[in-house]
Amino acid sequence: MEQTQTFYNIEKIPPIPPEIIKAVNEKTLSLFLGAGVSRLVGCCGWRELAKRVLHRCLLTRSIHYTQHDRLIRDKNCKKIITICHDVLKQKGLEQEFYSELESAVKGKDDLLAKQNIYKELAGVPALHITTNVDQHFDSFFSPERITYKAEDLDAQRIDRYKLYHIHGSIADRNSLVFTVPQYIQRYSHPRFKEFLLRIFRENVILFLGYGMEEFELLDFLVPKFDPMKGKELKHFILLPYYRGEEDSVRLDSLYFNKLGVEIKGYEKDEHGYTQLYDVVKNWNREIMQTSTALLDEMKELEDAVDNL
Repeated sequence: MEQTQTFYNIEKIPPIPPEIIKAVNEKTLSLFLGAGVSRLVGCCGWRELAKRVLHRCLLTRSIHYTQHDRLIRDKNCKKIITICHDVLKQKGLEQEFYSELESAVKGKDDLLAKQNIYKELAGVPALHITTNVDQHFDSFFSPERITYKAEDLDAQRIDRYKLYHIHGSIADRNSLVFTVPQYIQRYSHPRFKEFLLRIFRENVILFLGYGMEEFELLDFLVPKFDPMKGKELKHFILLPYYRGEEDSVRLDSLYFNKLGVEIKGYEKDEHGYTQLYDVVKNWNREIMQTSTALLDEMKELEDAVDNL
């Protein structure tokens, strides 16, 4: 029996999966936004943040050069950030850690003005969830629709018109999830797990701005099959590749497919990682043209006026 061959294409603008259009129409699309999204507006990525807090430890003489050189070669960014936080805290310099963190998530005015990916994402009819702690997306939501405290992540009260910062917000240090103990505490909490599991079970997920180092949570949170409906539930991730790296897409798919996630690769030869902005902009336009989102929005407005 002849086996069907799977082709892994890399295009500047990959075609939008029909499952995403269907999810928009059914109000079951959720966007998960990672560090790669905030990097497009000038925030630091994980590696740069790790280097910055490590350098701050060196400047404050909280570590010596031998320790710095050993840690800088470590590829585990969360490990470096955790060690730096603890070292500075032990020295009574925890404020130095947060000062570096606040600086790392400020963004750049020119990038926010010319290619604000958050403006495009705000126009996508979806439940918006982010693991980023910066506030650049917040301006597209009214303050009462921004959730970042762990106790407010309630599986029984999920609001599709809210923005959920599931790793906290830079506006509240007590809400932040950056160090390994903070990750363990957050992801082992039954209420938090129930919140995420309901979203994964009942929604089609599109991951944007995530790298392999940020997916430890998927190993136990993303089921390949929907236990509530007994059928496979599709999730997707947009990942950047160079032209001709189709074999890399195939190999990465061996991992992501086990988690119920399908890769949509986009070509980064000309614009690098910023090509994600063009992909989101084009997908947003196509969603508006081919889905019932605009009609649904008009109907909601008419109903609101009738109920005045």
